[in-house]
Amino acid sequence: VIDFSSFRGKNLTEDLEARDFTINAMAIDIHDQSIHDPLGGAADLRNKLLKVCRNSSFLDDPLRIIRAVRMALAFDLRITPETKALIKETVPRIAEVSSERIRDEIFRILQGSKSAAGIKALDMLGALQPILPEVIKLKGTAQSLPHVHDVWAHSMSVVDHLESILAALSEEYHPETASNYFHGVMVLRIGRYRKQIADHFASNTLPGRSWREVLLFAGLFHDVAKPLMAVQTDDDRIRYWGHEGVSADIAAERALQLKMSNEEVDRINVIIQNHMRLHFHTSRLLNEQKTPSPRAIYRFFRDTGDAGVDICLLTLADLWATYENTLPEDTWVACLDIVRIFLEAWWEKPAEKVSPPRLISGQDIMKTLEIDPGPEVGLIIEAVREAQVIGMVHNQRDALDYARKYLQKSRIGDIKEYVNLNDICLAYFQRPGQGIPLILIHGYPLDHTIWQPLVPYLDQNFRVIMPDLPGFGLSGNPAE
Repeated sequence: VIDFSSFRGKNLTEDLEARDFTINAMAIDIHDQSIHDPLGGAADLRNKLLKVCRNSSFLDDPLRIIRAVRMALAFDLRITPETKALIKETVPRIAEVSSERIRDEIFRILQGSKSAAGIKALDMLGALQPILPEVIKLKGTAQSLPHVHDVWAHSMSVVDHLESILAALSEEYHPETASNYFHGVMVLRIGRYRKQIADHFASNTLPGRSWREVLLFAGLFHDVAKPLMAVQTDDDRIRYWGHEGVSADIAAERALQLKMSNEEVDRINVIIQNHMRLHFHTSRLLNEQKTPSPRAIYRFFRDTGDAGVDICLLTLADLWATYENTLPEDTWVACLDIVRIFLEAWWEKPAEKVSPPRLISGQDIMKTLEIDPGPEVGLIIEAVREAQVIGMVHNQRDALDYARKYLQKSRIGDIKEYVNLNDICLAYFQRPGQGIPLILIHGYPLDHTIWQPLVPYLDQNFRVIMPDLPGFGLSGNPAE
């Protein structure tokens, strides 16, 4: 690619002096191969120094502050003290730069192999506050064991580990990327998916960005709400209940401000919103020797789609960054086994576990069950597809029979669901509706069934939800 442009100035020297850094202010004569280097860029390059061309360089374009960090990382350069001083003086001017240009420089940092170092460097120079202020607030937010870092250091470590995991699982396999024990075990268990992982990250068609950088961005923001959500419990532990949902909202808002595409914003939201789900399955495999059910696998990918692959990889980085060198071998192996189960379903058994063929249509349901068009039809279709995955439905007749029974149960609020909340498996029953949620709480020593006679009187105006409180009905007991 040859890029032609006119001089910025009266001649070549003035043009070079108007550029950002001395290593970018060199020209070569195509006739005799001689170098025109009025600012000593070749010597700076040999000495691994990054130096501005003139004192007004950052004032001329404040985006050069972020570019300085990117180039220093990419070429292993040291920013000169004079250039650092000019950066710190000019940092407030970054606010004048367009969001699109800031976004592009951030993503170029994420494209490298030292993303976390780049974020830390921006912070040291005072440039992180004006571009990613939410991340700064992670500093000093403590976490209980088994976390070995506060939230800031944990988030930086997650980005580091994500990069190393992606390198170890890349198509260009190098033995040194798996020389670490944890990498070696990972390659043995999920290394067969190298090609699929590479294709997955290459599927983003936006110029200059891939899903890899979007995942790293999500990793940076995955715990961003923890400073807002911290709760000190009676056992002197710090909890962050519900932090994933709020973190997803904050990250999505920042992505929108950076003018990322709607598809990227949605992807970031889904990754962060669901990043705790595989940790639950890992814990369950360790403590109860139970693997994810077909229903759990189906629902995971129903909720996450392509982003489910990103969540699998983020889960590994998140777990490793939680423990660092104290990570128990059995915990790492269990997490890898869970990730393998989900990746196997996504890439090897999609028709069986992720997206079964549709046996009935909305028209079939409306005609057979004599119901009108509406959200209820979609809910029944989804229920039938889930029943296919768990082996309850095999053909159209099975599907229609199941649809009829589902409708009958739905109308009395007998549709059972589970949610894993604060390490408890909470059962709840609902009558899906179009109105606002109405949650009916039973008293001791009863369960949700006391409310079922009321459901037909409420479902026109409400989505009725009837939980079995922890320790009652089908809900589990708290550990304490």
